[in-house]
Amino acid sequence: MNFEGYKLRGCIFKGKSKIENYRFDNFTVEFVGENGLGIVKYCKYRDIIHDSDITERQLHQIIDSGASRADELKDEAAYNKFNLFEKKVDVEYFGDSYSFEIKGVGPQAIKLTRNFTYDEIAECGDAVSEELYGVIHDKYSQYLEDDALINTLKETWQKEESDKKIRLEKVKKEEEIRRKKQQELEEFLAS
Repeated sequence: MNFEGYKLRGCIFKGKSKIENYRFDNFTVEFVGENGLGIVKYCKYRDIIHDSDITERQLHQIIDSGASRADELKDEAAYNKFNLFEKKVDVEYFGDSYSFEIKGVGPQAIKLTRNFTYDEIAECGDAVSEELYGVIHDKYSQYLEDDALINTLKETWQKEESDKKIRLEKVKKEEEIRRKKQQELEEFLAS
């Protein structure tokens, strides 16, 4: 995680409830995780049947392309709900396209989810990340403007990055030793 993402996470963890369940357009921040935010979009059967956007068209196809009424679609989704889980569906938001997964099949709607990492949010490379970045800056400005907190976060991040490099070097050395021993064993067995 880069420092900007780490900083956002550190500030959010000072008060997760400020952003949990935040709603924008048809999305909701469902959970705050260690590596990012879980975003949810609910698609109601009565909307899916209209095929008005790419998400609804794909869901209609995945559930039952022949269904012409919302109650038919709902029944088919309930019948095949275990086959629907984790199927990918495209979602568009202000010109950007995202791949969401089906994570729930309910009596009223299909639940789609996607995680946005703190690094993605900090980089603001797409419309949803920009929206989340703006919300975080609004809701956590007192923390983001606290120089003492930001300095503490930077020190902690640098230490964690240093520790990670040390662990990675250790793993590489252990792997090299393992490979050498394997090669010696193979040579011994071949002789």
